[in-house]
Amino acid sequence: MKRIFLAVFALSLMITVSSCRESAEEKTEEVMEETSMEAAPVEAPVEVEVEEVEEVVVDTTAAPEVQ
Repeated sequence: MKRIFLAVFALSLMITVSSCRESAEEKTEEVMEETSMEAAPVEAPVEVEVEEVEEVVVDTTAAPEVQ
């Protein structure tokens, strides 16, 4: 009797797990389809004119100032 009960319990557990996996996969696919359809529009690149370029020199060998 105990074996029958455990077999029925194991079978119902396997059915439940497989059902949950299928529904989770379907929900994931639906979300992926919705997000791919709602893609943001591509914006045109912005062009900016630069008049002068300043040269910046960073001394990485200098010790930091201690206060």
